Amino acid sequence: MGGGSLGRDLTDLHTRLGAAGIQGVLTSIAFPVMRESYKGHPLTPEEIAALTAFFAQTAGKPGNTASMDAARMLFAGLVGLLVLFGAMYLYWNNRRLGLAERIRTSSRRSA
Repeated sequence: MGGGSLGRDLTDLHTRLGAAGIQGVLTSIAFPVMRESYKGHPLTPEEIAALTAFFAQTAGKPGNTASMDAARMLFAGLVGLLVLFGAMYLYWNNRRLGLAERIRTSSRRSA
């Protein structure tokens, strides 16, 4: 919801760094989390080119907004609530009557 917790939003990376900046960052990784992730497996030139093209393609497009995520979660919660109430309604209508309720309903009928 609203992005990851390991780093900042990379939606505007190409706007901030440009193609050469992105290629430089990916060639010599200076970020601790990325360094640990790619230890022993550096990015190939093809992977760097693909990532640079991806960031160029996403430049200027709006990122995933938190309000949209909140609306989706609210909608999912409401649907879940309706399903829960529907299941409870079906269960309540089809339940067996307890002894006390059977005695009450039979006494009402006889009176």
